[in-house]
Amino acid sequence: MLMGYGFLVVFLLAMFGNCINLLIYNSDQIRYYIAIRMLCTRLLMNTLAMLFLLPQALRTVGAWEVSSAADAVYWGYYPYQAYFVNVFGFCAMW
Repeated sequence: MLMGYGFLVVFLLAMFGNCINLLIYNSDQIRYYIAIRMLCTRLLMNTLAMLFLLPQALRTVGAWEVSSAADAVYWGYYPYQAYFVNVFGFCAMW
């Protein structure tokens, strides 16, 4: 259950939290502080890494059948996913 639909619930909750934080960090009162800009950049990188991980999460849940057209598209996308998740994940850590 945890690696199935429970994971998607946590994933969507994290995405919602990231979007709310991006809105807060870009408010006029605090947007110009350098620490807030750095946090906003890290938050954006984290959000992009999660977006690129979404197809993997859907594949884990079983959103499509093995050897279907969507599965073929996923495996064509997989090298790009691995690259961008590593780049954005690394940037989000620093």
